[in-house]
Amino acid sequence: MCYHPGGSPRHFTFFFTTFVMLQVVNMFCSRKIHDEMNPFEGIGSNMVFIAVWSQFLRSEEHTSELQ
Repeated sequence: MCYHPGGSPRHFTFFFTTFVMLQVVNMFCSRKIHDEMNPFEGIGSNMVFIAVWSQFLRSEEHTSELQ
């Protein structure tokens, strides 16, 4: 399962998970535009965002467990 001699799948999983978590942070920060300061304001009122975000995290957890 190693793609690079001397590398381990656990090492690649760490970088993949880091990339995915940065995307989750980007999802939060891109909710606000025009220099609005609080990206968490009104987050509970948008159920589609919460559903997409939670599915994103669940699939990441599932993917990390498979590797």
